[in-house]
Amino acid sequence: MDAGRARRANQDVFRRANERLLAAVGDVIDDARPIPFLCECLDPDCRSTVQLSIEEFRDVRATDKRYAIVTGHPIMNGERPVDVDGDVTIVEKP
Repeated sequence: MDAGRARRANQDVFRRANERLLAAVGDVIDDARPIPFLCECLDPDCRSTVQLSIEEFRDVRATDKRYAIVTGHPIMNGERPVDVDGDVTIVEKP
């Protein structure tokens, strides 16, 4: 597997983990309360988190091509930032 494909696979693993977290807590935590989601950047060694409310995370997932990463973390060629809010950047794949 080439390095680019491995990095994308890693990104998808973090995405699925965040979706499992949302499924586990989405109905028991106030939608406006920030919780830590895993950074969905391309760095396989990244263990950082982004603080998003359930509502914000659902907004990110409203478009299946969007990922939440820590501001300044690596993005893939072709991805573009669509929203930057302090420590959190939302990127969109082409």
